[in-house]
Amino acid sequence: MPRQYEKTHATTVIATVPILAHSFVSYGGAYASGAAGAGGLTDCVGISETGAAVGETVSVVTAHSFPAVAGAAISAGQYVKPGTGGVAVVGAIDDHCGIALEAADVGDLFELRLLPHVHPAS
Repeated sequence: MPRQYEKTHATTVIATVPILAHSFVSYGGAYASGAAGAGGLTDCVGISETGAAVGETVSVVTAHSFPAVAGAAISAGQYVKPGTGGVAVVGAIDDHCGIALEAADVGDLFELRLLPHVHPAS
């Protein structure tokens, strides 16, 4: 049965690296690192709806829920943050971009709810 997600907001970002669908994307158009950098350019803006080549635009979901690719085993209810290559990894209460709404194994698509981002001060 197809799933239905509840995207409420999105923004457009110009890709500065090839972006895969369902990946955490930064404000600067690369994969998000999850850590705030100079001007927040490496921080996560949201999750890509589709893939994009360098220089192309990509719609990035910024609010409510959307599927992401798991880069580690994730349990429902765990906080998640961007890992290497824009995949979702386990976060913590003081370091996250969202919360898993279902469990996932490495490489699975799973639904996560985007939350206000919380990261340790850099």
